[in-house]
Amino acid sequence: MRAGKYVRTLVDPGGVYKDEQDATARRAARMSRGKDGSLHFSATVGPIIGEKIYNLFLAMTKPKSVDGEKDPRTFEQRLADAFIKAMTIAMTAHDIPGLPRSLLIVTMDFDNLQHRTGCGETQSGQPVSPDLARQTACDADTLPIVLGGKGEPLAYGRTRRLASPAQRRAHRNRPRTRPASRRPS
Repeated sequence: MRAGKYVRTLVDPGGVYKDEQDATARRAARMSRGKDGSLHFSATVGPIIGEKIYNLFLAMTKPKSVDGEKDPRTFEQRLADAFIKAMTIAMTAHDIPGLPRSLLIVTMDFDNLQHRTGCGETQSGQPVSPDLARQTACDADTLPIVLGGKGEPLAYGRTRRLASPAQRRAHRNRPRTRPASRRPS
């Protein structure tokens, strides 16, 4: 399946973009209550948001040993615990727009990105059109990495160009004092 997706990115990149738009248009969520008060929740989201959620939950579902013993929870239970933890963090955040974003890795040739041709690929092999990659980069912590001809990383950029929100607050709230006068009395 992965090989077929790759061939499609070469043969029909416009079709990949259309598929992304169709998948995003089909987004939906359903909630219902069980007789015991439990919440049943299912969602369908677009490919990039889905990739972010997938990577977040995959990181949060790693088994944890309990007193040196194997994690007794099933994968489904760990996944539910990850969902609960993510929602708890989101609900207790004072400034939701400032929440750290989940990591999303998209590999794309710079010329393809710049000229909006071809396709990129997420870490798990999902094709990404140049337009969606550009849109995602506007709403993500972007870390540019320069790759060599064999795909080896040659140089890493930074995720932040300017001062962090905490640094800006500290600068804004600093004591305002005037420099001592240098004029003779």
